[in-house]
Amino acid sequence: MVVFHQQINEFWPDKAIQFSLPMAIITLTTDMGTADYYVAAVKGAVLTELPEVTIVDISHEIPKFDRMKAAFVLKNAFRHYPQGTIHILGVETLEDEETLHVAMKAAGHYFVGADTGVFSLIPVALLMGPSVP
Repeated sequence: MVVFHQQINEFWPDKAIQFSLPMAIITLTTDMGTADYYVAAVKGAVLTELPEVTIVDISHEIPKFDRMKAAFVLKNAFRHYPQGTIHILGVETLEDEETLHVAMKAAGHYFVGADTGVFSLIPVALLMGPSVP
């Protein structure tokens, strides 16, 4: 059972969303690199809120701010994960309160990332088509 309390409570203080996932998987694709603590901090924050999830690193070696490479990697990787997987894209993200983020569901998968237009670089037909079994 995955329960989102804190994020949902900002918008609906008296509610929490609960849902069951047979296998809760979150993938990470970032331009953070692995030479410092950033990826570990993200993983720690996720596991603090959702200790039962499995976190999978797709890549942390996307060149800084390279939306084309990020879209290429994600569009070729996401289909190999089960439907219901949450794919977090941390490329060209800024640490400020003004950066908007988007979340969407496509092809049975969930995608979350900064609103930089990167998801528009993944062909709609691919996102709407069936995923690899």
